[in-house]
Amino acid sequence: MATSKETGKWMGICCGSIIIISIIGAIIGNWATISKNVPGILWGTIFLILLIGILVEGWKAVQPDVRNKQDSSKQQPVIPLSTPLKDNCRYCGIKLTTSSQNFCPGCGKRLTEPTNLSSTFCRKCGAELKYSNAEICPSCGTRVKGPVTPKVSHLSLLFAGILVVIILTSVLAISQFIIPLIPSAPTETMFHANAEHTGVFDNGGTVPTNTELWRFKTGGNVYSSPAVSNGVVYVGSYDNNLYATDALTGKKKWQFKTGNLVYSSPAVSNGVVYVGSLDANLYAIDAVAGTEKWRFGTGGMVHSSPAVSNGVVYVGSDNNNLYAIDAVTGKEKWQFKAGNYVSSSPAISNGVVYVGSYDNNLYAIDAVTGKEKWRFKTGGTVWSSPAISNGIVYVGSVDNNLYAIDAVTGKEKWRFKTGGDLWSPAISNGVVYVGSDDNNMYAIDAVVGTEKWRFGTGGIVMSPSVSNGTIYVGNNGGDLYAIDAVMGTEKWRFGMGGGVSSSQVISKGVVYFGGIDGNLYAIGGVPSTSITTSPGSGTTTLAAGYTQNATSPVATLIAIPVVPQTTAPVQTVPQVGMGTPFPTQRLPVDYVLGLSVLGNGDTLSPYMTVTLRGGNGMTFDYRVDVTLTKPDGTSQKDVMLPPFHVGQQVTFPCSLDRNRVEIWVTAPNVGKVKTYDQILPFKSINS
Repeated sequence: MATSKETGKWMGICCGSIIIISIIGAIIGNWATISKNVPGILWGTIFLILLIGILVEGWKAVQPDVRNKQDSSKQQPVIPLSTPLKDNCRYCGIKLTTSSQNFCPGCGKRLTEPTNLSSTFCRKCGAELKYSNAEICPSCGTRVKGPVTPKVSHLSLLFAGILVVIILTSVLAISQFIIPLIPSAPTETMFHANAEHTGVFDNGGTVPTNTELWRFKTGGNVYSSPAVSNGVVYVGSYDNNLYATDALTGKKKWQFKTGNLVYSSPAVSNGVVYVGSLDANLYAIDAVAGTEKWRFGTGGMVHSSPAVSNGVVYVGSDNNNLYAIDAVTGKEKWQFKAGNYVSSSPAISNGVVYVGSYDNNLYAIDAVTGKEKWRFKTGGTVWSSPAISNGIVYVGSVDNNLYAIDAVTGKEKWRFKTGGDLWSPAISNGVVYVGSDDNNMYAIDAVVGTEKWRFGTGGIVMSPSVSNGTIYVGNNGGDLYAIDAVMGTEKWRFGMGGGVSSSQVISKGVVYFGGIDGNLYAIGGVPSTSITTSPGSGTTTLAAGYTQNATSPVATLIAIPVVPQTTAPVQTVPQVGMGTPFPTQRLPVDYVLGLSVLGNGDTLSPYMTVTLRGGNGMTFDYRVDVTLTKPDGTSQKDVMLPPFHVGQQVTFPCSLDRNRVEIWVTAPNVGKVKTYDQILPFKSINS
């Protein structure tokens, strides 16, 4: 057994070492946790090993010495020999016959310590054993050979308990250091996949195809981009609702009613869905039950899609503000005032929020304090949502340029000019993908800003998404395309009854997106058509029943009484800021084009749509140009290009009254002909 002096010494050393190493380990551990520093974690592990080593040595020090010893209650008292044994017994003085005797023949006391359990003398009574391998003394019955169970001291139990606690807490601490370093699936899903808005979806190598799996009908246009989380698809609609549908079956789980149209795309984080509405509120809704947790009033319509990062929701408003809101409580943390509407969806990277505004600026704002870091001036409205990758912010502008801007300094690196307004870009593997109102999808080198390829769709191209080497993008003509990300060649397309009006989400081999026809679509599975592609072009060869460059049925060969067949009546009452409409021209009898002009009937957010209903004699020389002019004189233009198909349309926000709608048709042999010119209230329906 260790002496009390030795035990006290080791207890002091161990306790002091534990205190010192715990302090050092805590400092290193906290620093390593905050900075996620690998060397710091390694040093912390080394200190942990030293601590365990000291505890083990302390354990050894307080253990009883049981080597070659029996239970003391079953032994004769043994007097330590400080000097070599001589000729006489040290107890009674009798003459010994030999110096190697174990017991005195006079007094019977032990003269030497036993060396092992197989001695020829009993350790208790001293009787000589007849056999050296005997286990029980025949005289006194004491066990003289076999296992001995030593007593465990209270100090041993104390050290064992300390060691167990240290090991368990250390494992927990190390797990806190290591786990943050291991890449894991993001806990949030939002517009364009993540907080950086890269538009890249990890689909596990599965490439979706163009077979419709299901569609879910809402009561209004679906401009909101869906979000997929835990097997549920969340999407907003122009019928004022947010919907939750089963990702596999398309069956509705619940719907949540807001006070106006839902243009905003939902974000999902920690079991809560966040979405804005044109009723000026940001809503937090339980992802499972569909019940409201809180709402935050912004004072302006919310077109912006919320982004969630580090427990904070960031969203813009048409009252010119960007808001930071606590994701749990719904309380405002800060607001930042821009010079005009903030309809752009904010992106977050490295503690900075990037967002565009109708004042033509891209802003960089500190995510914690809400203070401006820098602003970058473009030549037009920035309603495109920025995307961030490798320290560069990419954003489109109504000035037709895509800009690459240093995320830290706000300095321009390059700009790329297209032929139309730009939608929100996506970034993958050093390439920026962006759609334009010039009907093209562009692939641009992310570093130098040079064009790699472009893909023509024949319609305005929306915001693309990327997954496993494939670009998914829709146009307002009603087609969703899958394009090879490297070659720019078409893999397949999917045709629908109206334009693709949202960005796409790719999850587990399925593409989810919204349409202007009010449907949420899910497509995947086996390809429905066999096509041959032409590099960099939307031109394909399809099966019978489909027209070139489209998978929708060809415009039907019907002859219906439509406005272009007659001269539209001339508005005789001058309209302020608009003048009077011009008389229209007639198309030749050989050309019949069916168009309808329809308002959505919503006084809060009026929209007017020109839709193709039917026609014949339509060739690739056709185009339909549409202009809508509001009473204040502001104009918006759009175009329908081949391939023409039933349901193809263009849509404009309009005023409550006095909207001038002009339609020009370009036809073979006759050139460009104005076939429609009317001043209409937004609720008017003309056929």
